Amino acid sequence: MNTNRRIRLYIEKDIKVGDCCELSQEQSHYLCNVMRCKEGDFIHCFNERCGEFLSKIIKIDKKHSAIEPQEQIKS
Repeated sequence: MNTNRRIRLYIEKDIKVGDCCELSQEQSHYLCNVMRCKEGDFIHCFNERCGEFLSKIIKIDKKHSAIEPQEQIKS
């Protein structure tokens, strides 16, 4: 993934380091088709309750994708 871009994705569910988070079909489409992400790429996921996390894409296709938060960046 190009390190000059920072992809941020809002996640409604609670976010915890090490937990697998399944993405919606719309989020999967965005990452796969619009941003052209691949498995192993990193994105930032966030919400107002848990903060922001650096997350690794562990599964990706245009309908089903999953990320795994690696570390909390902001609380």
